[in-house]
Amino acid sequence: MRRLFCILPLLALGACDQLPDEPAALPPSFGATVETLEKGWFPLTPPPGGVYNACTGEYVLFSGSFNLLVRRVTSDADQVMWVIHQAVNVKGIGQTTGTKYISNEVLNYKTHAGPNSANTLQIAFPILVHSTGGGSTSVGLILIHATLDANGNLTAFKEVFSFDCRG
Repeated sequence: MRRLFCILPLLALGACDQLPDEPAALPPSFGATVETLEKGWFPLTPPPGGVYNACTGEYVLFSGSFNLLVRRVTSDADQVMWVIHQAVNVKGIGQTTGTKYISNEVLNYKTHAGPNSANTLQIAFPILVHSTGGGSTSVGLILIHATLDANGNLTAFKEVFSFDCRG
């Protein structure tokens, strides 16, 4: 009986006109195209009247700039990934107390999109704001909303600033 089980596969192979060749292995495709869409230092655009700091009860006028690097990575399989690096250099001054504030932060962000499609980015960028002279530390938040079309062009952009108290 065991012999029969060993012979049956051989008979089945003999019944074929032609034995199959090895399947053609497709080479893996790990290629990608990387496009730098935006690169450089840009000024921040906080509200002209300042941002209300509930920790101190005053408005703070901010100035500064941010370094932005936006890349679109498109794989050979038409998958799209947006890679964003942002660094912020912020200074502020309290309008009532004259307290000086400084912050330097870095954010790295990645998101995926389908091929040939627009993408909306919602980036919450927390900023630890140190006051000089031993004052309170606040947590600022810059919320960035940006829409990019399928070609990577910026079609909408909005920044919102806020404060939250810490110690």
